[in-house]
Amino acid sequence: MRDIYLPRLPGMYKHSSIIEILIERHLPILSRHFQQNNIRAEMYTSEWIFGLFASVIPLDQMGEFFDFYFHFKWIFFY
Repeated sequence: MRDIYLPRLPGMYKHSSIIEILIERHLPILSRHFQQNNIRAEMYTSEWIFGLFASVIPLDQMGEFFDFYFHFKWIFFY
C-alpha cells in the first residue's frame, strides 16, 4: 500500500490502470461509454484504492474483507 501514498501517487495510477484494463476486458460496452465521455478510471477508483472499499462495504463484513486482502494482496482487491 505504500506506493499509493508516495509523491505523485504512482500506486493509485497503477491500480487505476489495472481496473481500467479489467473493465475493458470484461465490460467492453461500459468501457466504450467511459471513453466516449472522457471518464478516466482515476475519477471513480481513487476512493476505492485509498480506502480499500471501506466506504461501500458494510462494517460487519470489513474484517473478512481485510483478512482476504492481507492474504491474497491486491489480486483480491481486483
